Amino acid sequence: LTALPLANLTLQLKNGKTLVTDKDGRVTYTSPDGKPMEFKATLTGKFVKTRNLAGKDFQVSGILESGKEAVVTFNPVGADEYSIAMVNIYYRVNFVRDWTAARNIKNARLDSPILANGNIDDECNAYYTPGRPSLNFFRSSTDCSNSAYDTVVMHEYGHFIDDMLGGIINGALSEGFGDILSMYILNTPIVGEGFLKTPRDGKDYIRDGANKYQYSDNDEVHAQGQAWMGFAWKLRQSLITALGEAEGAAVADAMRGDRVLD
Repeated sequence: LTALPLANLTLQLKNGKTLVTDKDGRVTYTSPDGKPMEFKATLTGKFVKTRNLAGKDFQVSGILESGKEAVVTFNPVGADEYSIAMVNIYYRVNFVRDWTAARNIKNARLDSPILANGNIDDECNAYYTPGRPSLNFFRSSTDCSNSAYDTVVMHEYGHFIDDMLGGIINGALSEGFGDILSMYILNTPIVGEGFLKTPRDGKDYIRDGANKYQYSDNDEVHAQGQAWMGFAWKLRQSLITALGEAEGAAVADAMRGDRVLD
Protein backbone atom coordinates (compact mmCIF):
# COMPACT_ATOMS: atom_id res chain seq x y z
CA LEU A 1 0.00 0.00 0.00
CA THR A 2 1.08 3.53 -0.76
CA ALA A 3 -0.30 6.93 0.19
CA LEU A 4 -2.57 8.16 -2.61
CA PRO A 5 -3.20 11.86 -3.41
CA LEU A 6 -6.91 12.62 -3.31
CA ALA A 7 -7.77 14.68 -6.39
CA ASN A 8 -10.78 16.98 -6.70
CA LEU A 9 -11.60 16.46 -3.00
CA THR A 10 -13.85 18.90 -1.16
CA LEU A 11 -12.29 20.07 2.11
CA GLN A 12 -14.49 21.43 4.89
CA LEU A 13 -12.57 24.17 6.70
CA LYS A 14 -13.09 24.94 10.37
CA ASN A 15 -14.26 28.46 9.46
CA GLY A 16 -17.19 26.98 7.48
CA LYS A 17 -15.71 27.53 4.03
CA THR A 18 -14.59 24.90 1.53
CA LEU A 19 -11.58 24.27 -0.69
CA VAL A 20 -11.14 21.72 -3.48
CA THR A 21 -7.87 19.92 -4.23
CA ASP A 22 -6.56 19.90 -7.79
CA LYS A 23 -6.03 16.85 -10.03
CA ASP A 24 -2.88 15.97 -8.08
CA GLY A 25 -4.45 16.35 -4.64
CA ARG A 26 -2.78 19.73 -4.04
CA VAL A 27 -4.31 22.72 -2.34
CA THR A 28 -3.11 26.09 -1.03
CA TYR A 29 -4.90 27.97 1.73
CA THR A 30 -4.30 31.67 2.29
CA SER A 31 -5.34 32.96 5.69
CA PRO A 32 -6.17 36.66 6.19
CA ASP A 33 -4.35 36.60 9.54
CA GLY A 34 -1.59 34.14 8.59
CA LYS A 35 -2.84 31.47 10.97
CA PRO A 36 -3.17 27.79 9.99
CA MET A 37 -6.57 26.26 9.31
CA GLU A 38 -7.92 22.85 10.29
CA PHE A 39 -9.84 20.82 7.72
CA LYS A 40 -11.84 17.61 7.48
CA ALA A 41 -13.06 15.73 4.44
CA THR A 42 -14.99 12.62 3.55
CA LEU A 43 -14.32 10.96 0.22
CA THR A 44 -16.56 13.36 -1.67
CA GLY A 45 -15.51 15.71 -4.42
CA LYS A 46 -16.28 17.17 -7.84
CA PHE A 47 -16.81 13.85 -9.63
CA VAL A 48 -17.72 11.21 -7.07
CA LYS A 49 -19.46 10.93 -3.71
CA THR A 50 -18.65 7.73 -1.83
CA ARG A 51 -20.81 5.99 0.75
CA ASN A 52 -19.44 3.24 2.99
CA LEU A 53 -22.17 0.66 3.62
CA ALA A 54 -20.07 -1.19 6.19
CA GLY A 55 -20.03 1.66 8.71
CA LYS A 56 -19.01 5.29 8.99
CA ASP A 57 -17.75 7.12 5.94
CA PHE A 58 -13.97 7.31 5.82
CA GLN A 59 -12.59 10.72 6.82
CA VAL A 60 -9.28 12.51 6.45
CA SER A 61 -8.24 15.59 8.41
CA GLY A 62 -5.27 17.86 8.83
CA ILE A 63 -3.96 21.39 9.13
CA LEU A 64 -3.25 23.77 6.26
CA GLU A 65 -0.43 26.26 6.77
CA SER A 66 -1.27 29.65 5.26
CA GLY A 67 0.39 30.20 1.87
CA LYS A 68 1.96 26.72 1.77
CA GLU A 69 0.95 24.09 -0.74
CA ALA A 70 -0.27 20.85 0.79
CA VAL A 71 -1.07 17.46 -0.72
CA VAL A 72 -4.07 15.69 0.78
CA THR A 73 -3.46 11.95 0.90
CA PHE A 74 -4.87 8.80 2.38
CA ASN A 75 -2.44 7.33 4.90
CA PRO A 76 -2.73 3.52 4.64
CA VAL A 77 -0.98 2.71 7.94
CA GLY A 78 -3.35 0.52 9.92
CA ALA A 79 -6.09 0.75 7.29
CA ASP A 80 -8.60 -2.09 7.00
CA GLU A 81 -10.32 -3.60 3.98
CA TYR A 82 -13.27 -1.24 4.16
CA SER A 83 -11.35 2.04 4.25
CA ILE A 84 -8.96 0.85 1.53
CA ALA A 85 -11.93 -0.07 -0.66
CA MET A 86 -13.45 3.38 -0.28
CA VAL A 87 -10.21 5.13 -1.18
CA ASN A 88 -9.77 2.81 -4.17
CA ILE A 89 -13.21 3.82 -5.44
CA TYR A 90 -12.56 7.53 -4.98
CA TYR A 91 -9.06 7.48 -6.44
CA ARG A 92 -9.85 5.32 -9.47
CA VAL A 93 -13.01 7.18 -10.47
CA ASN A 94 -11.05 10.44 -10.52
CA PHE A 95 -8.21 8.77 -12.40
CA VAL A 96 -10.50 7.45 -15.14
CA ARG A 97 -12.35 10.74 -15.38
CA ASP A 98 -9.08 12.65 -15.89
CA TRP A 99 -7.75 10.02 -18.35
CA THR A 100 -10.83 10.13 -20.56
CA ALA A 101 -11.15 13.93 -20.40
CA ALA A 102 -7.53 14.23 -21.56
CA ARG A 103 -8.58 12.18 -24.63
CA ASN A 104 -11.50 14.49 -25.35
CA ILE A 105 -14.23 12.24 -23.98
CA LYS A 106 -16.21 15.06 -22.40
CA ASN A 107 -19.84 15.76 -21.59
CA ALA A 108 -21.45 18.07 -19.04
CA ARG A 109 -23.27 15.06 -17.57
CA LEU A 110 -19.91 13.54 -16.62
CA ASP A 111 -19.13 16.58 -14.48
CA SER A 112 -21.80 15.77 -11.88
CA PRO A 113 -20.57 13.64 -8.96
CA ILE A 114 -21.73 10.05 -9.18
CA LEU A 115 -22.73 8.18 -6.03
CA ALA A 116 -20.43 5.23 -5.32
CA ASN A 117 -21.45 2.67 -2.71
CA GLY A 118 -18.68 0.52 -1.25
CA ASN A 119 -18.55 -2.55 1.01
CA ILE A 120 -22.08 -3.73 0.19
CA ASP A 121 -22.98 -6.79 2.27
CA ASP A 122 -22.89 -9.23 -0.64
CA GLU A 123 -20.21 -11.06 -2.55
CA CYS A 124 -18.55 -11.64 -5.91
CA ASN A 125 -19.96 -8.75 -7.90
CA ALA A 126 -20.04 -5.04 -8.71
CA TYR A 127 -22.58 -3.17 -10.82
CA TYR A 128 -23.73 0.14 -12.25
CA THR A 129 -27.29 1.46 -11.93
CA PRO A 130 -28.68 3.87 -14.56
CA GLY A 131 -31.48 6.36 -14.00
CA ARG A 132 -30.16 7.76 -10.76
CA PRO A 133 -26.59 6.70 -11.56
CA SER A 134 -24.53 4.84 -8.98
CA LEU A 135 -21.52 2.55 -8.77
CA ASN A 136 -21.78 -0.38 -6.39
CA PHE A 137 -19.06 -2.64 -4.99
CA PHE A 138 -19.23 -5.70 -2.71
CA ARG A 139 -17.15 -6.57 0.32
CA SER A 140 -14.88 -9.61 0.39
CA SER A 141 -15.96 -13.14 1.23
CA THR A 142 -14.42 -16.59 1.43
CA ASP A 143 -14.83 -16.86 -2.35
CA CYS A 144 -14.05 -13.39 -3.70
CA SER A 145 -12.00 -10.28 -3.02
CA ASN A 146 -13.55 -6.92 -2.23
CA SER A 147 -14.59 -5.73 -5.69
CA ALA A 148 -13.53 -2.10 -5.14
CA TYR A 149 -10.18 -2.13 -6.92
CA ASP A 150 -8.58 -0.79 -10.09
CA THR A 151 -9.85 -2.84 -13.05
CA VAL A 152 -13.33 -3.38 -11.58
CA VAL A 153 -13.84 0.29 -10.65
CA MET A 154 -12.69 1.34 -14.12
CA HIS A 155 -15.05 -1.12 -15.78
CA GLU A 156 -18.08 0.05 -13.80
CA TYR A 157 -17.26 3.72 -14.36
CA GLY A 158 -17.12 2.86 -18.06
CA HIS A 159 -20.86 2.09 -17.87
CA PHE A 160 -21.43 5.57 -16.44
CA ILE A 161 -19.51 7.16 -19.31
CA ASP A 162 -21.44 5.08 -21.85
CA ASP A 163 -24.73 6.01 -20.20
CA MET A 164 -23.98 9.74 -20.00
CA LEU A 165 -22.79 9.93 -23.62
CA GLY A 166 -26.11 8.75 -24.98
CA GLY A 167 -27.44 5.80 -23.03
CA ILE A 168 -26.62 2.12 -22.80
CA ILE A 169 -28.34 0.91 -25.95
CA ASN A 170 -26.55 -2.44 -26.09
CA GLY A 171 -25.47 -4.31 -22.97
CA ALA A 172 -22.69 -6.29 -24.63
CA LEU A 173 -21.09 -3.20 -26.15
CA SER A 174 -21.27 -1.44 -22.78
CA GLU A 175 -19.62 -4.38 -21.02
CA GLY A 176 -16.89 -4.42 -23.64
CA PHE A 177 -16.41 -0.65 -23.39
CA GLY A 178 -15.89 -0.87 -19.63
CA ASP A 179 -13.30 -3.60 -20.14
CA ILE A 180 -11.55 -1.58 -22.86
CA LEU A 181 -11.13 1.39 -20.53
CA SER A 182 -9.46 -0.82 -17.95
CA MET A 183 -7.23 -2.58 -20.49
CA TYR A 184 -6.08 0.58 -22.23
CA ILE A 185 -5.47 2.59 -19.06
CA LEU A 186 -3.54 -0.15 -17.25
CA ASN A 187 -1.92 -1.74 -20.32
CA THR A 188 -3.10 -5.24 -19.46
CA PRO A 189 -5.75 -7.50 -21.06
CA ILE A 190 -6.76 -8.92 -17.68
CA VAL A 191 -9.88 -7.51 -16.02
CA GLY A 192 -10.64 -8.44 -12.42
CA GLU A 193 -7.24 -9.88 -11.53
CA GLY A 194 -7.35 -11.74 -8.20
CA PHE A 195 -11.14 -11.50 -8.06
CA LEU A 196 -11.56 -15.20 -7.26
CA LYS A 197 -9.74 -16.39 -4.15
CA THR A 198 -9.84 -19.96 -5.44
CA PRO A 199 -8.96 -20.03 -9.15
CA ARG A 200 -11.30 -21.75 -11.59
CA ASP A 201 -9.56 -23.68 -14.34
CA GLY A 202 -6.36 -21.97 -13.24
CA LYS A 203 -7.84 -18.45 -13.58
CA ASP A 204 -8.46 -16.05 -10.70
CA TYR A 205 -9.62 -13.17 -12.94
CA ILE A 206 -12.93 -12.25 -14.60
CA ARG A 207 -12.09 -11.71 -18.28
CA ASP A 208 -9.11 -11.57 -20.64
CA GLY A 209 -8.88 -9.33 -23.70
CA ALA A 210 -6.42 -11.76 -25.29
CA ASN A 211 -9.29 -14.16 -25.92
CA LYS A 212 -10.58 -16.27 -28.80
CA TYR A 213 -14.24 -15.73 -28.03
CA GLN A 214 -16.71 -16.07 -30.91
CA TYR A 215 -19.88 -14.01 -30.59
CA SER A 216 -23.16 -15.83 -29.98
CA ASP A 217 -26.67 -14.34 -29.73
CA ASN A 218 -27.43 -16.86 -27.00
CA ASP A 219 -24.64 -15.80 -24.65
CA GLU A 220 -25.00 -13.52 -21.62
CA VAL A 221 -23.97 -9.87 -22.18
CA HIS A 222 -20.69 -10.08 -20.23
CA ALA A 223 -19.65 -13.03 -22.39
CA GLN A 224 -20.73 -11.22 -25.56
CA GLY A 225 -18.70 -8.19 -24.52
CA GLN A 226 -15.57 -10.30 -24.88
CA ALA A 227 -15.86 -9.95 -28.66
CA TRP A 228 -15.62 -6.14 -28.42
CA MET A 229 -12.87 -6.14 -25.77
CA GLY A 230 -10.96 -8.84 -27.66
CA PHE A 231 -11.05 -6.86 -30.89
CA ALA A 232 -9.91 -3.68 -29.10
CA TRP A 233 -7.01 -5.39 -27.34
CA LYS A 234 -5.76 -7.10 -30.52
CA LEU A 235 -6.08 -3.81 -32.41
CA ARG A 236 -4.02 -2.03 -29.77
CA GLN A 237 -1.32 -4.70 -29.85
CA SER A 238 -1.18 -4.56 -33.65
CA LEU A 239 -0.77 -0.78 -33.56
CA ILE A 240 2.01 -1.08 -30.98
CA THR A 241 3.77 -3.66 -33.15
CA ALA A 242 3.52 -1.39 -36.19
CA LEU A 243 4.19 2.00 -34.59
CA GLY A 244 6.04 1.29 -31.35
CA GLU A 245 4.82 1.23 -27.74
CA ALA A 246 4.10 4.92 -27.15
CA GLU A 247 2.70 5.88 -30.56
CA GLY A 248 0.72 2.68 -31.01
CA ALA A 249 -0.94 3.04 -27.60
CA ALA A 250 -1.68 6.72 -28.29
CA VAL A 251 -3.37 5.92 -31.60
CA ALA A 252 -5.46 3.21 -29.95
CA ASP A 253 -6.43 5.55 -27.12
CA ALA A 254 -7.54 8.18 -29.65
CA MET A 255 -10.07 5.77 -31.20
CA ARG A 256 -12.85 6.84 -28.90
CA GLY A 257 -15.56 4.28 -28.22
CA ASP A 258 -18.37 6.81 -28.68
CA ARG A 259 -17.12 7.62 -32.18
CA VAL A 260 -17.11 3.93 -33.07
CA LEU A 261 -20.65 3.52 -31.74
CA ASP A 262 -21.81 6.57 -33.72
